Amino acid sequence: MLDRDLVQLYGVKTGNLNKAVDRNIDRFPTDFMFRLTQVEFKNLIFHFGTSSWGGTRKMPRAFTEQGAAMLSSVLKSKRAIYVNIAITLPGQSIDERASFIPIIQRFEILPIPANDYFVIRNLRLDDNTSELKIYNSIGKLMKTIELSKPETQITTTDLKSGVYFLKVNSQTRKLIIHQEKD
Repeated sequence: MLDRDLVQLYGVKTGNLNKAVDRNIDRFPTDFMFRLTQVEFKNLIFHFGTSSWGGTRKMPRAFTEQGAAMLSSVLKSKRAIYVNIAITLPGQSIDERASFIPIIQRFEILPIPANDYFVIRNLRLDDNTSELKIYNSIGKLMKTIELSKPETQITTTDLKSGVYFLKVNSQTRKLIIHQEKD
């Protein structure tokens, strides 16, 4: 992911993200983060049909999954904690997560990856209802659903294949959707 994408996820400005990385450059080896070359940058602009990114003075930084997770250790905020959890822990069992991180509520998302639907179960509902928000990998809100039962099936046929972040109350989780039709 590029620094401009991660700032949306972490809720910071690009300049602040890059300053934090510069101050902690030893935490970001080249297999965690690197700068795009002029050629890579021009290819990216051409590929996405973008004429400019508002006068970029330096080439954007690209972060691997490990680099994106490392950002949470240099961007000290509650949101950085949630993003780190969403990036680094989805493969562990819910019991392992809950024992290490007390702020995580115990709910499950099945199946992973999801195809046409996924199920959220073991929800703790605030005031008998909660709201599920689905964000794409750059932080754009794609869908909002009201949840009124501890187990709910959600259709994903209106979403493309990719990585999404689900937010219920104060908890954020990562979901991979793989659509056969894509």
